[in-house]
Amino acid sequence: DKIETKKVLLQHGVPVPQTLDMCDSFRNLDEFVEHLKDFNSFVVKPNRGSQGNGILVIVKNDEGTFVTTSGKRLSLVDIRYHVSEIITGNFAQDGQPDTAYIEPLLIEHHGISKIANLGLSDIRIILCNQKIISCMLRVPTKLSDGKANLHQGAIGLSVDIETGMTTKCSFKGKELKTHPDTGFDIVGVQVPFWNKIKQIAENSQKAIPLGYIGVDICIDEKLGPMVLEVNGRPGLEIQNVQHKGFSGEMETARDNT
Repeated sequence: DKIETKKVLLQHGVPVPQTLDMCDSFRNLDEFVEHLKDFNSFVVKPNRGSQGNGILVIVKNDEGTFVTTSGKRLSLVDIRYHVSEIITGNFAQDGQPDTAYIEPLLIEHHGISKIANLGLSDIRIILCNQKIISCMLRVPTKLSDGKANLHQGAIGLSVDIETGMTTKCSFKGKELKTHPDTGFDIVGVQVPFWNKIKQIAENSQKAIPLGYIGVDICIDEKLGPMVLEVNGRPGLEIQNVQHKGFSGEMETARDNT
């Protein structure tokens, strides 16, 4: 439950994006959609979605026509239909009725957006028993339609835990040195605020005390690092990005507790 998770994180002093509005009923659908007219940019999310499914990123409100990251133009009717799909549960992991909610569109820190300004990148950090065991930077591509999800077509950049430096890249199972759309060198990039990001990840596991979690953190240009999501069952694709399993790190983390 992403909304409840955000509440718990806030109670523990972990920064998260603001929730602007929520809708869990067709009874409130029209009012919720009308509220979207008030925002020039925003993100619509399903509360119990996974793998980036159901997330709609709007970068511009052009006099009632809403423009996505890829430049697709949507009417208010189009967005209403999308929100109704969320409420129905079509993007929920369990297929049950869900809640749609909106967050402000974050402006990515220039240290990351220089790689590819195609959407919001995030840092996935895997923790086991309060110890960081693996991390990667996920960067959107044209194929991923501005979403930082590997299943949607984003690239994964292995990040060194100690330094916060990108070391290797994986895109659709292939190793790359440059971004497939921009040609920017993507190996040897320093992730900004690295020590702060690690602290936020560790604090997130203290707030959500599961033994094994994945924390997704973005970096806003003005607000700095904040948690987008906490995953109780993070995928293992990060091991392919790292070209390395982390069973040894998990054993060490368990032994030290």
